[in-house]
Amino acid sequence: MKSNKLLKFVSSFALSIVLMLGLATPSFAASTGTNSTTTLNLMAAASTRYSLGERVNGVYPSGTLLRAFEDQNPNTKVNVTYDSSGNLLNQMKADPNHSADVFLSADLARMNSAVTANIIQASTVYNLLNNKLVLVGNPNTGLTENSLQYSDVLGWLNDNPGTTIAVGDPAVVPAGTYTKQVFDAIDSTTWNDILTHAALYSNVTNVLNAVAKNVNQLGSVYATDAKTQPQLIVLDSKDVNIIYPIGITNAAMNDTVRAPAAQALVNFLKADIAKTNGSSVFRNFGFSAVVQ
Repeated sequence: MKSNKLLKFVSSFALSIVLMLGLATPSFAASTGTNSTTTLNLMAAASTRYSLGERVNGVYPSGTLLRAFEDQNPNTKVNVTYDSSGNLLNQMKADPNHSADVFLSADLARMNSAVTANIIQASTVYNLLNNKLVLVGNPNTGLTENSLQYSDVLGWLNDNPGTTIAVGDPAVVPAGTYTKQVFDAIDSTTWNDILTHAALYSNVTNVLNAVAKNVNQLGSVYATDAKTQPQLIVLDSKDVNIIYPIGITNAAMNDTVRAPAAQALVNFLKADIAKTNGSSVFRNFGFSAVVQ
C-alpha cells in the first residue's frame, strides 16, 4: 500500500517537472529571439575609408576596424557611407527618416553644424583623430620628395604650362578648407590665383585618385591618404590642427536598441586610437590621437 502511494507521489512529481519545463520553454525561446541583428549607419569622412574598410562581397577586409568590430559584435552590422564631411552633413539634413547613427567628421566645423542642426547630440561628441595636410605630386612631374613647398606651388604651376593642382572643394571638403587656409596664409591673393590652375573635387579620395592617374599633377590631401598611394611624391607637409570629431545622432540616442550599439562602436574606435603598442589600425594608417 505504501509502495503504491510512493509510486503515485513520484509520478505526480515527475509530471509537475515536465509541465514546468514545458511552460519554461517558450520563455527561453523568446529570450533567444531577442538576439537579432542591429544595423548601424555610419557616416564617415572619405579619408577614413582605408582604416575603417569597405565591404567586398559583403565582408569588410581583414585588418580593417569595421571588420574587427563586427567580429567582436556579431549581432551588430555596420553600414558605412564615405564622402566629404560637408556632403555627409547635407545628406543627414535632407534625410526625413533620420537613419544615420554615428557621424565621423574630418573637421570641427561640420560637426558643430550637425549639433546646431539638432542632428548630433552634443554630449556624445568626442575629438577622435588628428591628421596632417600634405602636398603630393605625380612621379611624372620629375619632382622629388620635399622639393616643392606650398609657398612655391603657384610659381611652379606658372612655370609649367598645362599643369594643374587637385583640391577638395572648400564648400564641402574639409581638406579643401585646410588647403585654402594654407594658401591664404601665404598671401591674401594666392588662393584666387591658385584657383586659375585648380580642379575642385567633391571629396579628398577623388583628389588623391586624380593625382595618382596624372589627371592633375599636384594635389593637396591628408597624410593618411598619401600613405595609401606610396608611388606619389610627398612634397610638403603642414600641421594645421586637423581634428576628426565623432558623435552619435539624436535619432540613435533616442532609440533603446540603436543607442547602445552606436556607443559600442564609438568606444571601439576610441580604444583603437588609444593603443600605442603598434596594434592600432588608425595609427598604422597615419592618424594620431587628439590631446584631450
